[in-house]
Amino acid sequence: MDEAIFPGPAELLEGPNGYNFVHSDPLNKRDPFGLVQVPEIDSDSCMDNCLDRRRNWPGMKRAIKKHAIGHVFGTIGTGVCGVAAVLEGGANLLADVGFVGFGVFEAYEINESMNDAADLKREARAAYASCLMKCATKWGDFEDAYDRWQHNK
Repeated sequence: MDEAIFPGPAELLEGPNGYNFVHSDPLNKRDPFGLVQVPEIDSDSCMDNCLDRRRNWPGMKRAIKKHAIGHVFGTIGTGVCGVAAVLEGGANLLADVGFVGFGVFEAYEINESMNDAADLKREARAAYASCLMKCATKWGDFEDAYDRWQHNK
């Protein structure tokens, strides 16, 4: 084998520290979920933290959690009324109306969850732009902030 598959020690020293997230101590510290922010020592680390915060911004999970009880209520109600309507062959008007009513309610809850998720996405985007501008102002690197915004907006 003439060429190494992985970069050698000299090539690793030239690039950024790949262990910043564990403060250069990968044996004793770890970050399995990628939630630790790297120390802000330059514009790159500052803007990397902005992107990390954006990626960890609560989105669909928070929207579903907000509407969880409504989803459970709508799903169970639709299922129970649907089974009753089928078992009675459409002869039970209450079961038929309940099935439709709970189905509409669940559709409403889904729509509200999606709207909340879209709002949270807009909030994350605005927070990312604000964070990039703070880093650009602090470190005087507006060109990199613009490039990152174009790449990650």
